[in-house]
This record gives sequence, structure tokens and C-alpha cells, in this order.
Amino acid sequence: MFKKIICFLFFAVFISSCAQKNTDTFKAEVVANFELSKFLGLWYEIANYDGKNDENNVILEFYADKIGEVSVMKSSNIGEKPQKLQVSNLNFPLGSTVGSFEINKFMLKKTYNIVKIEPNYDYALIFSDDGKELFMLSRTKTMPEIIRYLYSQSAKNNGFDLKKLNWVKQK
Repeated sequence: MFKKIICFLFFAVFISSCAQKNTDTFKAEVVANFELSKFLGLWYEIANYDGKNDENNVILEFYADKIGEVSVMKSSNIGEKPQKLQVSNLNFPLGSTVGSFEINKFMLKKTYNIVKIEPNYDYALIFSDDGKELFMLSRTKTMPEIIRYLYSQSAKNNGFDLKKLNWVKQK
């Protein structure tokens, strides 16, 4: 009887571990030696993977206030409707030299990781910590095809379905 219980428990643990989603696929390496001062400023959202494919002209502005608190202001159009504005506070729990930040919205915290950034901070690739969101950002309204390709491959290698990637229209 004891052997049957042990076998049953082993089998149950094995099956449950197989059924769980592999969250390691979204644990991409975070940018180290991150320079917050270079990252601050205006960014255009070139692509996203967050289910919001009706937004266009998405602009993000990261800024620090006089006491050093960092925020992001997002503006976008939905169809031809006027701009929608959102402001969120950022926190850098691992320090400002690591490309990982939390956004506080409506008393909820969500972690985002900068996984790719070009040396001049012209382009960035950001994944949410839970693997449900992705953002490709550019300092201009366009992104070179080679950067799009490299960032798309990085996303694919980290478990994102490229068919669900939304390319944002910037006018």
C-alpha cells in the first residue's frame, strides 16, 4: 500500500509539473550598465504585444522630476479620436543601473525589463516580467528593418508569438 501511495504522489507531482506554463521562457537577460539619464526622454512605440492593437501614434515620455522620481506619460490615439493620456510612476527596485523597472498604475505594480537597447539609446526592446507584454521603442517614428528583425527574433526566442505582434501606426 505504501508503495502505491508513493507512486501515486510521484506521478501527481510529475503530471502537475508538466502541465505548468514554463515561465522561464520569458526570463530574458536584463540590460546591465543601464544609464537612466540616456533613457529618459521621448520614445515612439513601434510595436507592442499587449492586445492594444487599436492604438496609433503612441508616444511615451520618460522623465524625472526635481526630486528624482521617474514617471512615464503615454499619449495615443484610438482610431481618429483625440489623444488619450496616461501618467504612471516608475520604480527601479534593482537600482537605476539595471534596466528593470516597476510601473505603478492604480495601486498595481507590474515589472518591465529592458532586454535590448542600442548603444546610443536610439532603440529599445522591453518585455513584461510575466511574458504577456512586449514593446519595441524608437526615438524616431520609424525603426530600421534590421533592428525590427533582431528584436523580433529575440521576442520569438523568448516565447512570443510573432503573429500576435502589433505594428503601431505613427503619423
